Amino acid sequence: MRMIRRFIGTMILITPLVFSASVAAPSAAADSGCQSASVTGDQIATFVCLTVNGSPGSPQSSSPINWTPPVCWLEPRYTPAGLQAYVAYMMNEPASVIAEGAAAVAAWNAYYGGLTPAYNGGEAGWWWGVACNTTSQDILTADTYAQEIMQSAGLTWQRPWEWVPTGNPAPAATFVATPELLARYAASAIGQLTLPQAKPSPLTTQTVNLPTYFAGAFAGKNGGKVTAVASLPAFGMSSTVVAAPELVTISTTGQTISGTNTVTCKVNSSGKFGVMSKAGIPQASNCTFTYAQPGTYTITMRATWSINWLEANGAAGWPVEDLVPAQGQPAALLAQGPIQEIQTVNN
Repeated sequence: MRMIRRFIGTMILITPLVFSASVAAPSAAADSGCQSASVTGDQIATFVCLTVNGSPGSPQSSSPINWTPPVCWLEPRYTPAGLQAYVAYMMNEPASVIAEGAAAVAAWNAYYGGLTPAYNGGEAGWWWGVACNTTSQDILTADTYAQEIMQSAGLTWQRPWEWVPTGNPAPAATFVATPELLARYAASAIGQLTLPQAKPSPLTTQTVNLPTYFAGAFAGKNGGKVTAVASLPAFGMSSTVVAAPELVTISTTGQTISGTNTVTCKVNSSGKFGVMSKAGIPQASNCTFTYAQPGTYTITMRATWSINWLEANGAAGWPVEDLVPAQGQPAALLAQGPIQEIQTVNN
């Protein structure tokens, strides 16, 4: 397990640590037991458990929103017993592994392993320390932000954790783990939103003055919906962000009877729009337009998504798009044509 230990400026420099395959670091994180790939045993990477549709997730460079978390923040890191176990573990590491960081580890042991404050006498609480999203940042960038956060909280690499009794406010710092910060972290894991699969009826050649119907659906058992959860389970903090398709806008380059070349179709909770027969043929619905002239036209679709931070009871809470200058999240255009038109025969 790789350990990030780079200190900048006047900080002590600790080289990256590597755990032996036969020795496991103590599971002392606030969310011990979380299987997310974003959870590691080092001092900088976050212990936040991040899942997307129930599976381990991580921040995505293709995230459709700009509502992103900071690179680093303070979060609850260890229980009293957990920190003592971690410091003891580090003290047992050979000098060849700890390298220049041996002095810092000794300082941890002197302060966190040698004192007997209230938390050793049964006071409930957590040790808070710096954490970073290292999955989307290079190590040196994360270290720079980590240093800034530690300085804002009055922490140093010799004393990188602050005790907070249960019920007390979190330490003051530039960025601190809150439900909103977790919501931002969850939203950053949504990734690329999908386009629906759809088709017109008739399937090939259309007819002037007769309606062309459209129907389709978003793939997957969730109907295209993406649910991202960021949590510190043992600490009891969690935020859920849900991205769901709301509208599909279908456009054509051809002239229509109504004079408009766009129709908006509402997406239901199952990720479907329009009306599809059991045979897979679009049926009569308001997801339609009628061509006025023959020709060869191109049809495109655009999906509009809602992205909401859910309330604790599961109801849609703050729309994420209200917190940034954006109106929903449209997906890229998808060509569905060309569609050929033929003149109707009038008796």
